[in-house]
Amino acid sequence: MGHTLEQFAAKTHDILTADPGPGGREKVRALVEDVLKDEAFIARHLGDEVPERMILFEDPQLGFCILAHVY
Repeated sequence: MGHTLEQFAAKTHDILTADPGPGGREKVRALVEDVLKDEAFIARHLGDEVPERMILFEDPQLGFCILAHVY
Protein backbone atom coordinates (compact mmCIF):
# COMPACT_ATOMS: atom_id res chain seq x y z
CA MET A 1 0.00 0.00 0.00
CA GLY A 2 1.27 3.47 -0.86
CA HIS A 3 2.07 6.17 1.64
CA THR A 4 0.93 9.76 1.53
CA LEU A 5 2.79 12.64 3.10
CA GLU A 6 -0.26 13.34 5.25
CA GLN A 7 -0.36 9.76 6.57
CA PHE A 8 3.40 9.75 7.16
CA ALA A 9 3.22 13.03 9.09
CA ALA A 10 0.21 11.88 11.13
CA LYS A 11 1.83 8.55 12.05
CA THR A 12 5.06 10.34 13.01
CA HIS A 13 3.10 12.79 15.16
CA ASP A 14 1.21 9.97 16.87
CA ILE A 15 4.39 8.00 17.56
CA LEU A 16 6.25 10.99 19.02
CA THR A 17 3.25 12.09 21.07
CA ALA A 18 2.97 8.63 22.62
CA ASP A 19 6.73 8.21 23.13
CA PRO A 20 8.97 11.27 22.63
CA GLY A 21 12.06 9.41 23.83
CA PRO A 22 14.48 7.00 22.17
CA GLY A 23 11.83 4.31 21.70
CA GLY A 24 9.58 6.67 19.77
CA ARG A 25 12.45 7.90 17.65
CA GLU A 26 13.31 4.29 16.79
CA LYS A 27 9.70 3.71 15.71
CA VAL A 28 9.90 6.82 13.51
CA ARG A 29 13.17 5.55 12.02
CA ALA A 30 11.46 2.27 11.13
CA LEU A 31 8.53 4.21 9.61
CA VAL A 32 10.94 6.31 7.51
CA GLU A 33 12.62 3.13 6.30
CA ASP A 34 9.24 1.74 5.24
CA VAL A 35 8.13 4.97 3.53
CA LEU A 36 11.39 5.15 1.56
CA LYS A 37 10.63 1.76 0.03
CA ASP A 38 7.49 3.25 -1.56
CA GLU A 39 8.51 4.12 -5.12
CA ALA A 40 5.40 6.24 -5.72
CA PHE A 41 6.13 8.30 -2.58
CA ILE A 42 9.73 8.79 -3.72
CA ALA A 43 8.61 9.87 -7.19
CA ARG A 44 6.13 12.38 -5.74
CA HIS A 45 8.38 13.96 -3.15
CA LEU A 46 12.00 13.29 -4.13
CA GLY A 47 12.06 13.79 -7.88
CA ASP A 48 14.58 15.72 -9.93
CA GLU A 49 12.61 18.96 -9.57
CA VAL A 50 13.09 18.99 -5.78
CA PRO A 51 15.90 21.26 -4.56
CA GLU A 52 18.74 19.80 -2.47
CA ARG A 53 16.81 20.45 0.74
CA MET A 54 13.11 21.18 1.04
CA ILE A 55 10.73 21.11 3.99
CA LEU A 56 7.79 18.89 3.03
CA PHE A 57 6.00 19.15 6.37
CA GLU A 58 6.46 20.92 9.70
CA ASP A 59 4.43 19.76 12.69
CA PRO A 60 2.93 22.83 14.38
CA GLN A 61 2.58 21.12 17.77
CA LEU A 62 5.78 19.10 18.13
CA GLY A 63 7.99 21.09 15.77
CA PHE A 64 9.49 18.16 13.85
CA CYS A 65 10.01 18.50 10.11
CA ILE A 66 9.89 16.04 7.27
CA LEU A 67 12.60 17.05 4.83
CA ALA A 68 13.43 16.05 1.29
CA HIS A 69 17.18 15.79 0.70
CA VAL A 70 18.10 15.17 -2.93
CA TYR A 71 21.74 15.19 -4.03
